[in-house]
Amino acid sequence: MSAHPHSNEPDASPALWLYKVDTPSGADALTDAAASAGLTATSFEHSGSTFAAFTCFDHVDERVLHSCLAEHGPTATFILTSDETDDDPRGWL
Repeated sequence: MSAHPHSNEPDASPALWLYKVDTPSGADALTDAAASAGLTATSFEHSGSTFAAFTCFDHVDERVLHSCLAEHGPTATFILTSDETDDDPRGWL
């Protein structure tokens, strides 16, 4: 899977998905798995908490993200999704 629109999906704007993760190592495992699956992913710490952010371009990418969460993110809590992918997600917290 790539992090680009898929030809069989309708055109969509990218969306950034933000999760709070219980541990830095959990965030690293989750973002590594998502990146290996072709998603843009990053983790960061803010105010003593650990977060992971993912860019999804379409429903295929969202399914990949949810698969990674099922396998690697049992301690990840959904925070929000936004179409403002150019913003630094730290600013949303």
